[in-house]
Amino acid sequence: MSWQQFGEQWALKGYVVEPETKLRSKIPDVTTSQYKAYLKGYQEGKSEYCKQDPFVLGRNGKIYYGICNDIDRMYLDEYWRGKNARAKR
Repeated sequence: MSWQQFGEQWALKGYVVEPETKLRSKIPDVTTSQYKAYLKGYQEGKSEYCKQDPFVLGRNGKIYYGICNDIDRMYLDEYWRGKNARAKR
């Protein structure tokens, strides 16, 4: 798997981006170009992930890590609205 694919898969799971220093603490030999490839893939995956309906995400009981908060400030509110609807079933 390439670094770009890794970044994309990381985002598609809903995880927030790993800062370069944190990623290097886990994988010390990460190069700057590998990290840039990770970021490129991450942005692609994030774009795809954030197309999901946050209400449905919450209603289905999925965990949301905050990946879309900078794109849509209502995303988190809608997620919790769905989460609360699930709890009332």
